[in-house]
Amino acid sequence: PPHRPMPTLCSGRLSRTTTRSQSSPRLLSSCAGRTATQHRGSSARRIHRAGVDVTLVAVGHLVQIALAVAGELAEQDISVEVFDPRIVYPFDWELLRSSVAKTGRLVIADDTNRTCGLADEIIAAIAEEMPLRSRPRRVTRADVAVPFAPVLEKAIIPGQDAIAAAIKTVMEKSSGGMKGVRVPKVGMVIARIREES
Repeated sequence: PPHRPMPTLCSGRLSRTTTRSQSSPRLLSSCAGRTATQHRGSSARRIHRAGVDVTLVAVGHLVQIALAVAGELAEQDISVEVFDPRIVYPFDWELLRSSVAKTGRLVIADDTNRTCGLADEIIAAIAEEMPLRSRPRRVTRADVAVPFAPVLEKAIIPGQDAIAAAIKTVMEKSSGGMKGVRVPKVGMVIARIREES
């Protein structure tokens, strides 16, 4: 019997003209190629704020938080460059490399799980190719299920305080100018919430 058409996603449009009997790998390859071409322009990534001390890669809704952190740290004479990839494939590695070459420090804020997340891939790629003035830092969601309670959800997702602390840590490790700064641990935050409630 004839196969039902399968929906396919290409360039943001949903089409039902493809059947199982057609060469779906070739179609998907063609679709991916056109999508990548569309995103190779200057709109595919953005330096939201220029800086010279540390490159902060922020993904999705964390971009606005990253900009707030950069503004806050500017008052402490820490110049943060905020890099927004906007899309993760194809990733603009060239622009990120140029930013990290200038700052020598890297922090990634990504609201996905810490294990096997985008932050892992970015750190691995940069560490393989470029010397850094200090170890890169990840600010990510904890490797746990997202809880229903808003107060617990807030405790496991990246926030402004954790991002700022990560930036101060990479500055401390490379210059020794800041003491006692640590990225908050999720378990400690949750324990503090329980004590206060």
